[in-house]
Amino acid sequence: MQVFPIGLQAADSTVAASYNSTKVYAVNTAGAETEYLITIKQGATTVATITIEGQQAMVIGKSRTNTIVAANALVKFTPCGPSSE
Repeated sequence: MQVFPIGLQAADSTVAASYNSTKVYAVNTAGAETEYLITIKQGATTVATITIEGQQAMVIGKSRTNTIVAANALVKFTPCGPSSE
């Protein structure tokens, strides 16, 4: 996995933010058996949801104006450049 960060890691991922990015690196720092839901929204409308397992990371694609929020602050978000995979 290659990640090209373009901003600081979110201090509180439970507050919805767009990060002005089309890709966001998400990492769940909770224990291996702890899953949390990630929600992507356009305004008040939920566009997509995905579950991230504990001790796992992924790059999530989204529209620049979509917000992303985690069910728990143990999930951390970092905005990434378009070359991240």
